Amino acid sequence: MKPAEAVLKFLQSVGRDSEADFYLKLFRATARESFAAIAVEESTLELSSDAVALDLRFLAALDLIPVVVVGLHEPGGRPQAYAERLAEALQSAGVSIQLMEPGADETRVVSAVRLGSIPILPLPEPDERTRYYELGGLLSALRTRKLIFLLPEGGLLCGGELVSVVNLSHQYEQLLACPDLSPSQRTLVQRTRQLIFERVSHKLIVSITAPLHLLQELFTVRGAGTLLRKGVRVNAHRGYVTVDMARLRLLLEHSFGRAPAEGFFDRQVDRAYLEQDYRGAALLVDTALGGYLTKFAVTREAQGEGIGHDLWQCVTEDYATLVWRARPENPITPWYEKQCDGRVRAGRWIVFFKGLDPARIPEAVQLALDQPVDF
Repeated sequence: MKPAEAVLKFLQSVGRDSEADFYLKLFRATARESFAAIAVEESTLELSSDAVALDLRFLAALDLIPVVVVGLHEPGGRPQAYAERLAEALQSAGVSIQLMEPGADETRVVSAVRLGSIPILPLPEPDERTRYYELGGLLSALRTRKLIFLLPEGGLLCGGELVSVVNLSHQYEQLLACPDLSPSQRTLVQRTRQLIFERVSHKLIVSITAPLHLLQELFTVRGAGTLLRKGVRVNAHRGYVTVDMARLRLLLEHSFGRAPAEGFFDRQVDRAYLEQDYRGAALLVDTALGGYLTKFAVTREAQGEGIGHDLWQCVTEDYATLVWRARPENPITPWYEKQCDGRVRAGRWIVFFKGLDPARIPEAVQLALDQPVDF
């Protein structure tokens, strides 16, 4: 089996085949130098150097070449020595690399990536602010899609639970107030926000994960770490009057893999929440029980960016009570289970509810079962 085929087989073991194929095509469709930057701390290499090297070997086998920066956070460290150690490990494994001198400009980095060599860039500057400033300049020049921090502990925890997605426009202060964050993690979040809001003008998504979970973070919708993002604008419409119906139809067709049933758009909704670029939508009808969620749709790429999180936040801010249904085999059903307060299996449907008086659960189930099939 060729190396690339072995890697693809592994990717399919951590997620659905279609997800791995989708992300591989997505990454390969962009400029090679824009794929990703991976920030590795000396402590990560000390504890997990073999896992980091294996990650990079896998990516190189898929012809995906990340830019690797070493020593972003640790003051007084030895980033040059650790960068050299990583370079030697990769060269021994047959991976083409270029060990850059500190301060190497983006032209050299781009040249290395386009030749298929992983650039390894140590950041020895004593001032952390300067290191982040230089990193921001590099990310801007390369128009990097994703910055990934590899930490031994993986993603961020709050209340003992993994924080999967953070909208830095609305949840920044809340995250910083979490007592579970270490001082270094809190600094990372602060610097990340500065990068995204002040230093980089294009869309940049930042992930925090462990080396053993990097491929799952990159190649599955659910990921395996914490996603930090600027957030998107969600527009709330009263009914369909101000909605671009052609774009909404296209979104639903792409999300569900087929056209809506005849007459679907003849049934009015009370509120339609649309992501600004029509990459996600939530359609609701007002009922005596509260809001009934008739459709929740997010494109696959937008799912990986956490846009469903932003949509859900807007919906739940407006609706204290929600009822909706989904088939058990629907890929989004596990996510719904995390958002609901309870659920009931009723025939071929699972009926979910949030904020509902338990005495009214039978009404909610009947309401859901009475809805027409939309696809």
